Amino acid sequence: NFEVENDILKMKNQGKQFLMDCTIIEIDQFTMAFGLVNFERTNGQVSGFKLDSGRVKNLQFHKKDK
Repeated sequence: NFEVENDILKMKNQGKQFLMDCTIIEIDQFTMAFGLVNFERTNGQVSGFKLDSGRVKNLQFHKKDK
């Protein structure tokens, strides 16, 4: 779950405490405490994302087809 508070995007875990702040860099790209996240889209829909964190670059997560 995501929520905007004082112009900062915050990520929550199942409605519990806030885990971390997200700083928006540009559309579909933001930084968090653990790195840079880039959402990927297919036909305008989010289909996955890439994570850069320290020495780890382009760690990819793809949405599973139903």
